[in-house]
This record gives sequence, C-alpha cells and structure tokens, in this order.
Amino acid sequence: MCHEEHSRIIFELMSKIQKKLQKYIREYFEGSELTLPQMSILLLLLEQGPMNISEISAEMGLTKSTTSGIIDRLERDGLVARNRSTSDRRVVTVELTEKVDELTLQIEQKFKDFFGHLFCKSSTAEMLTIITGLEKFNQILES
Repeated sequence: MCHEEHSRIIFELMSKIQKKLQKYIREYFEGSELTLPQMSILLLLLEQGPMNISEISAEMGLTKSTTSGIIDRLERDGLVARNRSTSDRRVVTVELTEKVDELTLQIEQKFKDFFGHLFCKSSTAEMLTIITGLEKFNQILES
C-alpha cells in the first residue's frame, strides 16, 4: 500500500483534530439558539444558494433523514423555506428566508472570530505552513 504508515498517522491526526475542533466550536457557541449542524446548513445555503435535500446531505456528510430533520427545525423557526419546482413538483429546494440574512452574517463573523482566537498565538510561519498543508490536502481530495 502507498505510504501506509503516513496514511495511518494522517488518519489519526484528522480524527483527533475533528474531535477537538467540534469540542472547541461547541464550547465557543454554547448558549447559541442554533445547533452547529443548523449553523452549518445556513452557512452552506448562504454560500451555495438554494439546494435540494440530497445536495445538502452530500455536502454535510449526513443522511437525508437527518438533514431533513434539521431543515424542519430551521423552517419552523422561519430561517429557511422549502419551495417546489413549478416544472417538476417532485423537486423541492431549500433556501434562506429574509429573516436569516442578519443572523447568517452574525454566524459567519462568529466563526471568523473563533478561528482568529484559535490561531492568535500562532506565528505567521506556522500559519503559512498550516495553510500550505491544507491547500495541498484539498488538492489531493479534489483529484
């Protein structure tokens, strides 16, 4: 197998990073009215525009039923709306409502503040190393 030992180390590091990042984000956003998955879906829709449940599920790495439940709660709170296609009634897209405009900007800023706080003790050289590594990892994933 190609780079077996390195692959194992990367897998272990990614697993540790994911767990720690989720913990830190959960603590940072404690007391927020929205859950992290709800915030993530709102930011995804802000970035991508209207999407159907399958597209959201694929982007989020969640099952369609889990995604649908999160969308149900966001819709109940008036933050998203489901719209049926006029040409094909089976097609339902989810989009942000006007109510969410200010909220998504606040969430986006809070995430930026979170990462700014997280990396404030890192040197420029360390930040550039992290960015370079993540860019390369992203390229590998896209190829």
